[in-house]
Amino acid sequence: MSKYLYGASVQGIQSFIFKTNKLKEIVGASQLVDNINVKLFPNFYKEKTGNNLQEENVILNAAGNIKYIIEDEEALKSIVKYFPKHIANYAPDITISQAVVKYEEGGLKNAIEELEKNLKTQRNKPQMPTEIGFMGLERARRTGGVAFYKDNKEEEFQDRATFNKIPSKNNDSDWIKENKPLSEEDTLELFNKFLNKKPQLEDVAFD
Repeated sequence: MSKYLYGASVQGIQSFIFKTNKLKEIVGASQLVDNINVKLFPNFYKEKTGNNLQEENVILNAAGNIKYIIEDEEALKSIVKYFPKHIANYAPDITISQAVVKYEEGGLKNAIEELEKNLKTQRNKPQMPTEIGFMGLERARRTGGVAFYKDNKEEEFQDRATFNKIPSKNNDSDWIKENKPLSEEDTLELFNKFLNKKPQLEDVAFD
């Protein structure tokens, strides 16, 4: 029976995280990248197939790299078609390369090697920018991106990537909470990984 080895590799992680030197943006960007493996791909897979990820089919799912065995060809086509856009909306300025290798029973080892070669080829192909702004549009001064939101407190415009990186606070408006993918509580998961305990919000310096 034929199976498909799906592979995805996130590019530009360092430049995405360290695009600015603001701590809260670095923390938020790190959590966004971590969530691609921990939450985004599992949730997206379930949305497209109706099933949870099967542990025995996971070859790799960490550090922005995904290798997963898929048997349903139609589900695979949907994932390949829509997952890059899903990532681009969640973490603008990050690009993702994808590749698929079809193999027969017993051919997984060779499929993994071929997948790596195909992913390297895809990484060398130019990616379409997620935001294309005309000269007359307002820009975020610190990043040069197209302005998406004006932070009246900081008196600056933010592009969509910066807006998504900054975790929402409990006292933010409902619109901000609905449109930001992260809250300050979400970013505590990242601290939990290297502290081995979940800190309180008041113990974390976000600025």
